[in-house]
Amino acid sequence: MKRVSICLSPYIPKKALKKDESGFTLMEIITVIAIMSIVIGMIFSFLVFNVDGLNYGSGQTKEQANLRMAALRITEEIRNSTEVKLSDVSLLPAMEYEIYLQNNSLMLDNGSSTITLSGDEISSVNFELKEHNSRYLLIITLETQGNTLDTEVLLNNISSIDVDMSGERLGFNLPPLSP
Repeated sequence: MKRVSICLSPYIPKKALKKDESGFTLMEIITVIAIMSIVIGMIFSFLVFNVDGLNYGSGQTKEQANLRMAALRITEEIRNSTEVKLSDVSLLPAMEYEIYLQNNSLMLDNGSSTITLSGDEISSVNFELKEHNSRYLLIITLETQGNTLDTEVLLNNISSIDVDMSGERLGFNLPPLSP
């Protein structure tokens, strides 16, 4: 007896009609896709968490650097002053210079021009004068939304002053320049 194979189409080879056991079932493919989705989701959430933490840390570092730079600039300007006054209102023209907060930036005003001493993250500033061992200290408190910086400046050329004063504006005079 002779076997006769019937081909439904002349374009499909005979071997293609046989059952091939070497492939994947639909259930196996769906399972692999589900597991891979869970793994990729976990990796993605881990990366997003780390990027958010990095951005938060960078923002905090920027705020702290801005506060330190502002305190340093104030210290450089005020350290050798000959007269200091604190107030909550403008001290110009009675004083040569004035430092105050405007639009979240520290400003140095000499009556004719204004210089910005800090970035625009500072939310409040307070100046306070204290006597310490017959010398005078200017205590500066700078605040942003998340950080506070307190610094003390020894006033070298002040012989007498009204102590225990505080205010949001700092007026000062510098010694005359020697020729």
